[in-house]
Amino acid sequence: MATLNLEQFYRSVNRVAIPSMTNLAYGAAKSKFDSAKRDLLEEFDDSDVTQEIAEGPEAENDSGTLNGADGNLYSFIGFDKSKESPETTVENLRNLIVDKTILTKKPISVEANQKNIAYSFKVSIPKRDEILEQTRMRWENGRSWAYAIEEGISGLSHYIFHLYFRSPPSYSTAGLQKKNEIKGRSAFYTPVPYIKTFFKNFLARF
Repeated sequence: MATLNLEQFYRSVNRVAIPSMTNLAYGAAKSKFDSAKRDLLEEFDDSDVTQEIAEGPEAENDSGTLNGADGNLYSFIGFDKSKESPETTVENLRNLIVDKTILTKKPISVEANQKNIAYSFKVSIPKRDEILEQTRMRWENGRSWAYAIEEGISGLSHYIFHLYFRSPPSYSTAGLQKKNEIKGRSAFYTPVPYIKTFFKNFLARF
C-alpha cells in the first residue's frame, strides 16, 4: 500500500499555488490601480487651473483664483515663455505624475486566516520635493506653484496684467510685479483644489 507524506504534499502544492495566488492578487490590485490612476490624470487634465496655465498669457481666469484683478495664472505666476511653451509647462508636471505614480508588483505583506488570504501592495506617488523641482516659482522663495495653487500665492496687489509686455522684464510677456501696491485695488487670491487634492482622491479610490 502506498503512503503519502502530507507535509511534503502541502509544500509541493504551495510551491505551485502561492505564486499563482500572488499573480491573481496583483492582477486585481493593478486593475484597481489603473482605474484610479486614469481618474487622477483626468482630474488633472480637466482642472480649470491646468487648462488656464496651458492656454498661456492670453487665457481667461476660469479658475477664479484672481479675484479683483485682470489677468490669468500663467502671467501672475510668471512662467518663462522663452524657455518652454505653456502646454509644455503642464505637460512636464503630468509626465512626472505618470512616471512616479506606481504600484509595486511584489506584495509588502501577506496575511492569512482560515477563510482569507490578504495581499498588500505598495502604491507610490511623486514626492513633494520632486514636484517642487519641476514646479519651482522664480519668486516667493522658489515655492512650488502646483502646491501654491491651493495653499495661496501672495503678490496679487502688485500684479499688473497687459498683453504683449516685452520679455524680459515680463517673462510670461503679459504680467509684471510692481514694486509698490496698486492703489485702489481690492484683489485677493482664492486658493482652489489642485495637486494635493488630486492625490488625496487617488489614494482614497485605491
